[in-house]
Amino acid sequence: MNRLSNAVFAAAALMLFVDAACAIEAPLPKVGMWETRMQHSADGKAANPPAVMQHCLDAAAVSHGKQTGDDYIRKNCSKYEVHQDGSTWIVDMVCKNGPSTTTSHSVTTSSGADASHTELTSTYEPARPGLTRDVTTIDRKWLGECKAE
Repeated sequence: MNRLSNAVFAAAALMLFVDAACAIEAPLPKVGMWETRMQHSADGKAANPPAVMQHCLDAAAVSHGKQTGDDYIRKNCSKYEVHQDGSTWIVDMVCKNGPSTTTSHSVTTSSGADASHTELTSTYEPARPGLTRDVTTIDRKWLGECKAE
């Protein structure tokens, strides 16, 4: 993955883990094998074909991801708000990333504990080289228990 894809994946992962200090906490992903499909567009143009990844989450990975997200938010974000409306979670963040401030809005709709759809919109001030706004769509589905290797 290129640096931008890594940043998008990291931002998407952060949407899964909510700061424990918040009055509302989004549910953590359940343990098992997950498939994640991400489509990224920059300034209205599809940046790459969709990326599809399968990954096994065990309890330690879920805990580590939540701690990493909490640490990032505490150190870098001046705004972090989470709202729930039924099975939809809305997260608004303003975070400093290097010389740029990223303002993000994500809407995640859950289909039970086994699937979710997220639309993550981010803007950058000052703009990054060739990038002022991007949209990432993330579809996740639980495939079952992790297979022993």
